[in-house]
Amino acid sequence: MVQGYYALVIKELKELGYFYDRNAKGSHEIWRCKDREDAIVPRNLNSRHTANQILKTAGASKKF
Repeated sequence: MVQGYYALVIKELKELGYFYDRNAKGSHEIWRCKDREDAIVPRNLNSRHTANQILKTAGASKKF
């Protein structure tokens, strides 16, 4: 089983058309999409609720 939700969230963001832009403060990354709001994803994403909120902001219908 995957430790944390980082890889799963990144996979979903890529399917939605997001691409990695740059590192943000601390252990966070900024992912961009030309049609949607930027997504800020922590590399140590362990909370299911945070993962779901990132996907909701990105416009995904999937939930964990």
